[in-house]
Amino acid sequence: MVATIAVSLITPGSVFAGLQPCGSWQQIAPPQFQGADLMMYDVVAFAPDNASGFGLTFAPNGIDPASIILTHWDGVSWQVVDQVDLLNAPIPGIVRGVAAMGGSGPDNLWFAGTFDPAGFVFARPFLAHWDGASWSFEYPSSDGGSPIDIGYVSDNEIYLFGDNATPWVWDGSNLSLFSPFPPVSVGAPTASDAELTAPGAFWIAGHQSADVPPPSGLSLWHWDGGQWSEYLDSDVNFLTGDT
Repeated sequence: MVATIAVSLITPGSVFAGLQPCGSWQQIAPPQFQGADLMMYDVVAFAPDNASGFGLTFAPNGIDPASIILTHWDGVSWQVVDQVDLLNAPIPGIVRGVAAMGGSGPDNLWFAGTFDPAGFVFARPFLAHWDGASWSFEYPSSDGGSPIDIGYVSDNEIYLFGDNATPWVWDGSNLSLFSPFPPVSVGAPTASDAELTAPGAFWIAGHQSADVPPPSGLSLWHWDGGQWSEYLDSDVNFLTGDT
């Protein structure tokens, strides 16, 4: 049997929503794009009537994303805001995925993605930025894997978290591997989620080895702003998320 658990990091004074009346669920119609429902990949909410999300269109191979479809929620409905062509974006390679988004508002959004540089066999991350009027792209010069999540602090402090527990940091001018690298005591880990707990502090959740299909034991890595801690448990199969 596969156990799937979510980790909640509760701070003093916070309320665990699962123990309090939270209202009821409502089904919201997704945004329409080219006459069909758009599949949403991530959403960032700034207020009940102000949220941004994105979907993707795909290349003819049905695998590689062809464009990011940016959407906005105004409290009543979702609307398509803009579309960026990834097939002709100023990225030196083929875009293989767009995983997550973060930002400070609908006119300041950052997207974490993956591309394969021409002539290379290892994926690299990239950042796409929407400023309310135009798109820009940033990418590192080193390999490192595929981002699975993004942590936004400010335009000068953005973290990307890779599928092999690799973190990167954007400092306002460069996207580089985070140093020091998290400890890895078993195999090649696979991360599934990451969460900022404070500026410069975060948790990464996943399972212990990318070489062994799950269940292979959970892994948690914590950076407190000064040092890493690693938590392993072979009795719990793997983590799919943390909060």
